[in-house]
Amino acid sequence: MKKTTPWTKKNSYQVVAATILEEEKELQFVFDLKECQQLAKRFDLPDVLSFQAKVSLFRDEFVHVKGEFSAQVIYQSVISLEDFPSVLSEKFEVLFSENPPTDSDEIIDPIERGRIDLKEVLFEQFGLALDPFPKKEEEKGEFIYQDESQDVENPFSELKNLIKK
Repeated sequence: MKKTTPWTKKNSYQVVAATILEEEKELQFVFDLKECQQLAKRFDLPDVLSFQAKVSLFRDEFVHVKGEFSAQVIYQSVISLEDFPSVLSEKFEVLFSENPPTDSDEIIDPIERGRIDLKEVLFEQFGLALDPFPKKEEEKGEFIYQDESQDVENPFSELKNLIKK
């Protein structure tokens, strides 16, 4: 049976990789207001109201950081530019190795200085789960991404003809 350990502020988010054993260890995280504000700032969100996660650590050929998180976020709609609440919930697994193989089909992150930064893993997974074009459910518009490298006629290009007259 897995033992779940709540993560406290006296603990560092840095885990020494050598202490991760074959036996699975589960940790629980609940971000405080300051950490939620860090998430919001890093990902340019109006606000992150809450964030909690369960993470399991175990080792075989690689170190596995496997877990799930849920967060209450405030997005800004790309259609109306109004803020609105949403809930993110995702499962993830990240593999780490002291010497990641270069010929693997899987993405294996390197263990740096013998440690794994669990806070950074959670931040990255949060960022990957974000909707890149958020909009309210009732908004019917469609966000159309236009590549700036495409030649598009500038709607103000006719103004330069008026200036020359």
